[in-house]
Amino acid sequence: MPSLPLPPCYEGPVIRDFLLTLDAAQRELGAILRMPFGKGELIMVCQPDLAYEVLVKQNRNFVKLGADGQTPGLQRILGAGLLTNPDYESWFSHRQIIQPFFQRHALERFAGAMVRASERLIESWHDGEPINLTKAMHKVTLELIFELVFSLYPEEAKAYPIQVPLSLASAKTSTVRRAAALLDDNIYALIKKRKLEHENGKEISDLLDLLLKAEDTGGNKMSDKELRDELLTVFAAGHETTANTLIWALMGLSSNREAKEKLERELRVQSQSLSLESLKRLPYLQAVVKETLRLYPTIPFAPRVSLKDTELGGFFVPKGSRLFVSIYSIHRHETYWENPLAFLPERFLDKGIQAAYMPFGLGERVCLGQHLATLETQILLASLLKHCSFDLEHKEITPRVSISLQPKEEVWAKLRLLQS
Repeated sequence: MPSLPLPPCYEGPVIRDFLLTLDAAQRELGAILRMPFGKGELIMVCQPDLAYEVLVKQNRNFVKLGADGQTPGLQRILGAGLLTNPDYESWFSHRQIIQPFFQRHALERFAGAMVRASERLIESWHDGEPINLTKAMHKVTLELIFELVFSLYPEEAKAYPIQVPLSLASAKTSTVRRAAALLDDNIYALIKKRKLEHENGKEISDLLDLLLKAEDTGGNKMSDKELRDELLTVFAAGHETTANTLIWALMGLSSNREAKEKLERELRVQSQSLSLESLKRLPYLQAVVKETLRLYPTIPFAPRVSLKDTELGGFFVPKGSRLFVSIYSIHRHETYWENPLAFLPERFLDKGIQAAYMPFGLGERVCLGQHLATLETQILLASLLKHCSFDLEHKEITPRVSISLQPKEEVWAKLRLLQS
């Protein structure tokens, strides 16, 4: 196997924008390549079949970062939750416990909360005012995650300042320690509070309650540390990423006036309250969200480490190699998508999902919160556009990677409230 060549190495100019550098490297070198990254290098996987090889067929060899004994940045803050846990046995056990909460039919009861959260946001706005969409979308999704996880409403949640920006993954150790200490204080206080409520006979239906009551196949409950890690993971993955998707969706619609008008017409004739059932009658809304996740996948890369020497795409991948499956590149590749950089929701109407579409990953480690994220995005976007029109500032907003894919700058829009 060592007689096989290593993937070709990109030797062109490395600019500060990693995504632009990756675009140049992928165009020059193809489906699999090496790129300098920090003091080392990454193997970038930019082709659907190879992504399937890494994430599904060879998933016990290409494993989550941390399985090789290293501590990845995100694990420093989230611990060993589902997103970061490198130990397969404990990860699988926790996933089996948590999965029922995130099944699509189980999320129906939260649809009303999502509508109410959007209505609270709209009530705080005034016709004609400039809106900071970045802050507004993060505010509404943070309120929702507090309600879904802890049954805390905005005023109650102020006593527990929990925010887990994914950018902490690359922060200085001292910054991470301070943030982790504050998060620990608040999470453990909420766990203690809920245990006391249970002792007093109070029953609450949310994620914290599910996790407190859950047992593995051996009848063991999660420790407080395990609860802390899973709760913080849901906060991190379920707040920032959905907010960014909403911002990207509004930007995409702003770039395609015909798509925006088509979605607005579909929403105007929908008189029923937004729910899992009524969303089935909004195919263009679904297509808009899918197209948003194609162009702007919430987590653009699936990082893995190789546990042994292996072969991938005809190249030698040494043990210890770090690989990034570039969902971002696959979603924008002209081989798999016509006019790939254009925002065209129509490509998802009456068509099955293509093999080159993987916004939530693939295989066993596919994002557990994909149904929650999709439902939340659809309901919030529909609710906002039924009552508001947003005139976005027309300037170039480029994406940047900070674990999640987010606009480099704050996004502003002029608001117009619509008559019911």
